[in-house]
Amino acid sequence: MAQRILGLDIGQSAVKGVVIETTLRTAHVVGFHSEPVMIAPESGEEMAHAAQHNAIRNLMETLGPVEQVVTALPSDRQACSALDMPFSDTTKIDQTLPFQLDDLTPFDVDDLIYDYQFITKDRKGPSRILVGTAPRQEVGNFLEEIQDLEIDPRIVMMEGLPYTHLYDQLIDPPNVPVWAVLDLGDHHATLVVFQKDEEDSQNPVRVELVRTIKRGTHHLKQALNKAFQFDEKECHEWLFNYIDLKPQGSQTDERVLEATTRSLSPFLSEWRRTLGSVERRISQAPQHLYVTGGGAYIHGFNEFLTQRLRIETSRLELSRINTGEDLEWTDQPYTYFKALGLAMRYAKKSIYSNINLRQREFSFKGDLQFLKERIRPILFGLAVLFVLFWVSVITQIYARSATGVELRKEVKSRCQEILNRDVEPGRCLRLMRGKIQQVRGGSSTALIPRVSARDVFFEVYDRVAKLAKRRKYKIVITTWRITEDRFNIEGETTSFAAVGQIEQELKTFQCFQNLTKGKLQKQGAKVVFRIRARISC
Repeated sequence: MAQRILGLDIGQSAVKGVVIETTLRTAHVVGFHSEPVMIAPESGEEMAHAAQHNAIRNLMETLGPVEQVVTALPSDRQACSALDMPFSDTTKIDQTLPFQLDDLTPFDVDDLIYDYQFITKDRKGPSRILVGTAPRQEVGNFLEEIQDLEIDPRIVMMEGLPYTHLYDQLIDPPNVPVWAVLDLGDHHATLVVFQKDEEDSQNPVRVELVRTIKRGTHHLKQALNKAFQFDEKECHEWLFNYIDLKPQGSQTDERVLEATTRSLSPFLSEWRRTLGSVERRISQAPQHLYVTGGGAYIHGFNEFLTQRLRIETSRLELSRINTGEDLEWTDQPYTYFKALGLAMRYAKKSIYSNINLRQREFSFKGDLQFLKERIRPILFGLAVLFVLFWVSVITQIYARSATGVELRKEVKSRCQEILNRDVEPGRCLRLMRGKIQQVRGGSSTALIPRVSARDVFFEVYDRVAKLAKRRKYKIVITTWRITEDRFNIEGETTSFAAVGQIEQELKTFQCFQNLTKGKLQKQGAKVVFRIRARISC
C-alpha cells in the first residue's frame, strides 16, 4: 500500500516541505511547497515562534494529508561528534557510550537524548561512530511545539544527515573518496563531510563529520545593513541579485564587496578548521565542496570558496528524480534538498544513517493511532482468519479420524498375526512390550528406553542454546556421540566459567547420571571441553 511521507524542513525564514509517495519498490515526489515565515526583524522570540507555527500550518494545508512525517531538530539545539571505539559490538557500545558522553559534553548524560550511527565498522575490531546529542529539555520542547500543530514526526534527524539519503538514491557520488556538502541557510550553516566505501554496495556513502555554526545569509544581510543602512528588502536584493563574489571580473561596488567578504571571514575560519580536522583524522582532505541551501543563489559564491578554501566548489545537483505524472520539479531546487533528504530517510533504511532523536520517553507512539484508524479492516481480516482456522481444524480432525480408523484396523491385523488371537490394539501393544522384556531378561535395564537418541540430542541442544542466549556465551558443540546408554559431547566456548555453567545446566536433566567433564584445554581465545554421562532412562 502506498504511503505519503512528508520531509519537513523547519527554517527561521521559511518552512519547506517535500511529499514523496512510497510503494514496496519505488518512491516519487508528489508535492513540494515553501512557506515564508512572516515576521518583522524587531519582533521577539515569542512572535517568531508564532509566525513559524503559522507557516507550518499553511504548508500542511497546501500539501494535503500525509501518513508519516520526518523532520530534523533545529541546529542550535543539537551537536554531532565522531568517536573511535575499540569494538563494533552494539551491546558494548550501548554500555560504554554514556561514560564517553560524560567527558564529551557539558551536560549530565541523564539530561541528554542521544543516538549514534557507524562511520566505519569492523565485525571483530574497532569502529568509528557518529554520535548525535541534544538536551532532553530541548527535544521535549521541540516535540511539544510541533505536536501542538497536530504533527507527530516518526523520525527526528540531526542537521546535515538528510543529505546522505540524496546520495543513496538521487545523486551519484562524485569520483573522489572524500567530499563535503555545505548547506548555507538563513541563520545557520552546516558542513557535512562524506566518504565513499567502494567495498560496501549496500551503503556506499557514509557521513564522517557534521559541523554547524550559527551564521547564515541573515548575517551577510546584517553586514550590508550596518555598512550602508540598507533596509531588509534592499539587503536581500543586493545579496542575491547585485553582488558577485567572483575573484576576478566582478562589477560589484568595491565597498559592498569588501563588506560582504569581511562578513564571510568567520565562515571561512570555521570551515578551514573543520576540513583540517577531517584530514588529520582520516589522512585525506575533501577534494570537492558542494553548496546548497539559500547560499547557492549568491552569484560567484562557488568561485569565491574555490579560491579562499583551495578546494573545488560547485552547486549540489540531483542526478535524477522521480515525480508524479502531473508534477514538475522546481527550477529552484536548492532550498528543497534538505526536505527531500528528510523524506527519503523513510524510504530506505540504512545502518549508516539511523540517528533518530525520538528515543526513550520521546519514542514514536503513532503506530497505536495508525491501528485505531484501521481497526475495522483489521477486525474483518481477523474474523476471516478465525473462520479459516476453524475450517482447517475441522478438516484435520476429519482426516485424522479417517486415518485413525485405518491405523486401528492395521494394528488389529498385526496383533492377530503376532499373538494368534483377537486383542484390542492398546492391550496388544502392552502385551508385546511385556514379551520384549521377557526376552531380554525382565530386569529394569530391559525396559524399552523412555528417551531416544533424538530426545537426548534436542534436550542437550535446547539447554545449551538457552544458556548461551541468557548468559551471552559463544558455545559451539563440535562432536556428538549418543549410544543406547551413554552420551559424549565435545565443543568450544570462550571461558572456563562457561563450561561450568554448561555442566550445571546438564546435571539438572533427570536422565543423566554420573555426568563429568574432561580436562579443559585453552587454545588461544577458546576453551575446548568434553562432557560425558550415563543415560539412565
